[in-house]
Amino acid sequence: MMFSQIRKFFRQLFILDFFASESPHSKKWWFRWGAIPLHRIMCRIDSAIYRVKLYISRPDIIRTRLSITHIDADERMFHACFAVLRDFVEDELGTDTPDDGNEELAYRGYRLHSTGGRDETAIDLYLWYRDELPIMEQDYLDDMSQCWDFDATASFGRKMVREPKYPYEWPEHIKEQKLRYLIEIRRSLWT
Repeated sequence: MMFSQIRKFFRQLFILDFFASESPHSKKWWFRWGAIPLHRIMCRIDSAIYRVKLYISRPDIIRTRLSITHIDADERMFHACFAVLRDFVEDELGTDTPDDGNEELAYRGYRLHSTGGRDETAIDLYLWYRDELPIMEQDYLDDMSQCWDFDATASFGRKMVREPKYPYEWPEHIKEQKLRYLIEIRRSLWT
């Protein structure tokens, strides 16, 4: 007898049986006109919040640091590959140190899942992409802009002032090499 009353109380408390016809509240006018519509509104709000959160997180869309108007397919492909690497390093490996205090399972501030050297390579590639690539590209662009000067009499309206420090398309060659390293380790990027 006591157990069934406790069970009924908890079922009503957790709204499993709250709107059932045998509930004493379901026959009251204030319950039918107030609580049930309020419950439906709350369910719709919860559903809308879930849809918005799913739309914002969108696991099927790769977020890159490119602008929306960037249309070069090779650049989008490069940044998409490294965006997937970023998600792997930041989300799956994580920045915490291991709980057991074993320093062998940490590398450059990130946790390691395997000891085959693939996680270390992934972390190195990600840190190169995050820290060194923007500086390298900016140095290249600054050097190229200093090598050329505007001249209306020269062909194409510009003339070369000095030889560039970096070879032609130097960042593109480095980016292609790093992308090849990423493709080599792609099979081990899982947890």
